[in-house]
Amino acid sequence: MSRTLSLLWTQLRGSTLLGLTYRWELFADALLSLFWTATAVLPLVLPLAVMTTIPAHALLGEASGRTEPPPGTCRKVDRLA
Repeated sequence: MSRTLSLLWTQLRGSTLLGLTYRWELFADALLSLFWTATAVLPLVLPLAVMTTIPAHALLGEASGRTEPPPGTCRKVDRLA
């Protein structure tokens, strides 16, 4: 009887450790995935965060015939200041 309980205890302990190992690897993989995603996205997001807006009259150039921007269309956004 004691041998059976000893084997059962060993099996339960091994099963628990295997489950914990699986969950730890899943958690570590999730953290690494978030890290690599952030390092891939940051170079794309940072230039957009500091870019100023381009007014519509600058895109049209001389075709619009305007030398001054229309009221309310030219808004400079400087996120670093």
